[in-house]
Amino acid sequence: MKKIVNLIFVGMYLSLSFSQTIYNGESSFDWDTGWFGDEGDFEAIFSLEDILAGEYSGSLAVTWPDSVGATHIFIPSIEPADTSGFLYNLFLMYMKDSDGIIEPQTWDVGAMDAIDFENLDALMMYREDVDSVLIAGLINPFLTGEADFSDMEASLLPMIIDLALESYVPINGEITLDEVTGSGFSGSFDGSFIMASSVSFMTISNGSFGHTIPGSEFLPGIPQSLTATVSGTEVDLNWTLNDDWFTSNYYVYHSNMANDGFEYLASVDATTSTVIHNDPLDGNNYYYITAANLVAIESNPSNTAMVFVEASTYNTGDVNMDDTINVLDIVILVNFILDQAEPTELQFELSDLNGDGGLNVLDIVQLVNIILEQ
Repeated sequence: MKKIVNLIFVGMYLSLSFSQTIYNGESSFDWDTGWFGDEGDFEAIFSLEDILAGEYSGSLAVTWPDSVGATHIFIPSIEPADTSGFLYNLFLMYMKDSDGIIEPQTWDVGAMDAIDFENLDALMMYREDVDSVLIAGLINPFLTGEADFSDMEASLLPMIIDLALESYVPINGEITLDEVTGSGFSGSFDGSFIMASSVSFMTISNGSFGHTIPGSEFLPGIPQSLTATVSGTEVDLNWTLNDDWFTSNYYVYHSNMANDGFEYLASVDATTSTVIHNDPLDGNNYYYITAANLVAIESNPSNTAMVFVEASTYNTGDVNMDDTINVLDIVILVNFILDQAEPTELQFELSDLNGDGGLNVLDIVQLVNIILEQ
């Protein structure tokens, strides 16, 4: 079991292929189980000072449109359940605006909504003492951009159902979006809840939430001292690691032009300061890198590094590019065909001896013939 990585609730503005936007903020409410003295409050308030002190609490909001024009709002909020750093109280809200524009409105929330996600318009759920690993599994896909926004039913529903088994889910309730601005939104909620596994009841009242797009105070520093060196058929990239705690990844970009045409090449984590480019272009190759935080907000680019790569002179069939065609090339080609290894673009070209655009037994036959004729 491990703690949630710090900054898990440092929500940042992020636009991806499905126009995902992430906000940070706060959520709070009062709760009462109806038993004498069994009442309390939930408070998830993002604070930079708390994050720096290792106290993880806060509320995240993720919005995204779908392919049929609806807009979805998913709001997970956590507060520490104890001082261990491993257990958290989790409150979830979900709303869907079928018109596609987030605007003030009220959603009625019913008990069965948590199961029928395809036709779900709103959801609330509260669970105490949730393991940090489960919370990270729920939230990290949104922060890293790995969530499949084209099929959220498949991505989100299994975990919600698993959570619901030991959670308070609403018998009835309301979520109201009171205010929407260009930088965020706020609202209120309340309801009567039940935990089916123990037939326990809870009333939630005075619920409120508010989320905004953060500023630039969480941007990583600009990576320094990027170098590029030709090594055989590869280019080795190296740089100096950032010493700030905002950096989560480094993104590498590549182009064959000095000031245009840069495209994403690779990413590595915050502890890695080198990348190998296996298939550089013949001629000039230009590179720069950025540092990114947990939700893929990137710093300004590093310096640009340039190398010149000589044109390849390897013969077709020289799969391992050692200037000799022999049985070693057959072994590597067989591994490619059996999916035991992945060829680079250049290796694929050298392996496709019959030029049919695929690697198969016909290429092995031709490679054997070349070796026998030598």
